[in-house]
Amino acid sequence: MSEPKKVDRRNFLYAGLGAVALIAVGAAAYVAMNPPVVTQTATSVVTTAVPTTSVITTTVPTTSVVTTTSVATTTVPTTITYKPPTKVQLAVPNQGLTVLGPLELAKREGYFAEFGLEPDFPVLKGGAGCAQALIAESIDFANIATMHAMKAYVQGYKLYGIANAMLSTIFTITVKKNILPGIENKPVDERVKALKGLKIGIVSPGSGSDVYLRYICKKYAGLDPDRDIEIVAIGSETAIGLAALEKGDIDAFILVEPAGSLAEYYGIGRIIANFARGDFPEFMNMSDSSITTRKAFAERNPEICSGIVKAFAKAVKTWHENRDKTLKILKEIYSEMPPEVVEKVYDNTLNCVPKDISYNSKLLQDTCKILIELGFVDKELPMEEIYTNKFVSG
Repeated sequence: MSEPKKVDRRNFLYAGLGAVALIAVGAAAYVAMNPPVVTQTATSVVTTAVPTTSVITTTVPTTSVVTTTSVATTTVPTTITYKPPTKVQLAVPNQGLTVLGPLELAKREGYFAEFGLEPDFPVLKGGAGCAQALIAESIDFANIATMHAMKAYVQGYKLYGIANAMLSTIFTITVKKNILPGIENKPVDERVKALKGLKIGIVSPGSGSDVYLRYICKKYAGLDPDRDIEIVAIGSETAIGLAALEKGDIDAFILVEPAGSLAEYYGIGRIIANFARGDFPEFMNMSDSSITTRKAFAERNPEICSGIVKAFAKAVKTWHENRDKTLKILKEIYSEMPPEVVEKVYDNTLNCVPKDISYNSKLLQDTCKILIELGFVDKELPMEEIYTNKFVSG
């Protein structure tokens, strides 16, 4: 019977050490291919090192040293704060081409957005309605006749003009097509005298249409507007004015363009006096319309006021320097209007929109004189307390 074969225990030792080495190498490889995930809430750079060292020694004169270091780096990006645009209500008294047009142009071209503003342009009941809304603090801005801030000042309210928005009014006096034939070819004083006995539509009592109609009746024809003509409030919407004229509810209206031009286009009426054309010279090159706010609001919110003014300035620059772009936008705004009427009104009122939106003291005083003649103001006013150029030049 043969003796049992002797087992060399060194073989087990070598095999065990080999297994340990393989496990170590495998672990190191796994760590290298699957680095640890590090989660940090702080905005910092995190470094994690996992060292693994295995030493394998055999009787063969060979030594293998396996060292594995895995580094995981996690960078949390800096948070960017999003500031939503400031929403503002900038009311208008009507949808006149040179009243609403530049504001809509500024919005559609992104000029307001450049200054972090998102405006809406509600149409209120004439300039007087806008002024009342400003005083009541239901809106913060309005594009209204410059005179409204003066009238408010006399009444103890502090409205504040921050940009000159229009140099001349764009009112027309338009009569029903079969009334006063040929009168439009007469001198202006005869045209105004011919209004005696007519029922004339205005926007609202105290609005620019009311004030200017009363002024020309007194100055050019010696008429008493409360006795010699019948003044009817019809609102500022062009469609309502055209319908009232066509139906015979009124004999004439004084509304901003494009109302008069549309009446002629559709054969409803005829323009017999045009303020923008210079029929009444004192209304040319005056401060007719202003971007207006409350003085207290302007003092608390100078950045918003500055943004409104600068966006408007960019719009009037485009208005004067890029006819094609301006007309394209206007035809989108007034999409229901015949394109040829849009072009006609734009060309005929171009000079009413100022290239320089800063105030001129003489123009303001000339506006004040008209209010004095009408009895709304009894003396010259401190214009520096009612109007400012600081947002134009700042």
